[in-house]
Amino acid sequence: MHPLLLKDNIDKINENIVIAGLDIGKKYMGVAISNPDQSISTPLTTVKRTKFTQDMAHLEQIFADYEVKLLIIGLPVNMDASINSSCDMIYSFIDEMNKYHQISDKIETIMIWDERLSSMEAKELFKNDLSNKKAKEKGITDKLAAHIILQSALDYINSEKR
Repeated sequence: MHPLLLKDNIDKINENIVIAGLDIGKKYMGVAISNPDQSISTPLTTVKRTKFTQDMAHLEQIFADYEVKLLIIGLPVNMDASINSSCDMIYSFIDEMNKYHQISDKIETIMIWDERLSSMEAKELFKNDLSNKKAKEKGITDKLAAHIILQSALDYINSEKR
C-alpha cells in the first residue's frame, strides 16, 4: 500500500473510523488518535524507537486497542514544499511498515500530510511551563507534534467534506 496524499484523497476517508496520526523521528514516534467522529485529536503517547520490529509491535498494540483503520503520517517537507532526506526516511519507514503484516492487514489506508512547523508549534504550546529539553526528554514534544499533525488533517478533512 503506497501512501496517499491526504489533500488529494479526501473521498477515500470513511466516516466513523478512528484515525491515528504519527510524527516519526529518528529517536521517537509521537502518536495521536482521533475520536470516531474525526473531529478531535488526542495526543496519546510517545514510542521510543528501538528495533523496527519492536517499534511495529508498539504501534500494532496501539492500533488494535483503538481499532485504528486510517493512518496519517506527517511528512516534513521543506518550507518551499520540496522533499528532503527526512521525507525519504518517512517513505522508507512506510515501505517497511507495509511489510509488517500485523499492521498492514489492519490499516486500510496510509496517508501523508504536510507537517511543516508541527514540532515548533508543539514546543510553543508549553514553552512557559517546561524547558524544551525537558519536554523532549519526557516525550511531550513528539506526541504533541502528532496531535498537531492529526488535528490539522482532521480540520482539513472536515472543511473539505462540508
